[in-house]
Amino acid sequence: MFLRNLFHFSKGFWTYTFKSKNEGNTLMLRALDIFYLLSTPDIANYYQNRYDHYLKK
Repeated sequence: MFLRNLFHFSKGFWTYTFKSKNEGNTLMLRALDIFYLLSTPDIANYYQNRYDHYLKK
């Protein structure tokens, strides 16, 4: 489950970078929601920080 969600987060970043910023952002936010629901706060915060670093410069 974790790897599948990580795949969706990565796919969202790729989509954001090369195809559609809106669609990619949506995919990444969905993956972040799942991280917050199903994993530890440390893991969710790590990916939230990566999201903030690369997308909200």
